[in-house]
Amino acid sequence: MDIASVDFMLYVIYGSFLPVGKKGKSKYSFAKNAKLLKIIKSNFPSKKTLSDANKEAITSEAMRKILILLEFYAFCFDASEAGDEECIDFFDDFSEQMNDILDSSGMGPLYVGNPYDWLFLYCAKCDHPLDVFRSIIDDVCALDDEN
Repeated sequence: MDIASVDFMLYVIYGSFLPVGKKGKSKYSFAKNAKLLKIIKSNFPSKKTLSDANKEAITSEAMRKILILLEFYAFCFDASEAGDEECIDFFDDFSEQMNDILDSSGMGPLYVGNPYDWLFLYCAKCDHPLDVFRSIIDDVCALDDEN
């Protein structure tokens, strides 16, 4: 696997290999019967969105979602490397740092009423946030048999 590819980045974030479709392309999608709110599923950054992140045509909402996903992973990874993943202040530290990044990017802060934001805030509130996130993603994702 090309370590500079979006597929590899998603593998690292999700903690599992992406299923491979009939044409040899990875096709990771949310299962139709997943118990994750439809609004979260429909707005989760796709492989294409991540690939288009450096293009001018990407929307600010898509960029915001990418920033949250990538910062959540980076924050969790750094905390686990430092041995602080179960720290009681994890939620507050993550929220504060994420809101600083969003603010400096001209975007609104994390909002618990936004289902996408709520997913990351929920995981940040749990012991082992990255493991919880990966478990949720693993449970709701399936191979899209169309490709």
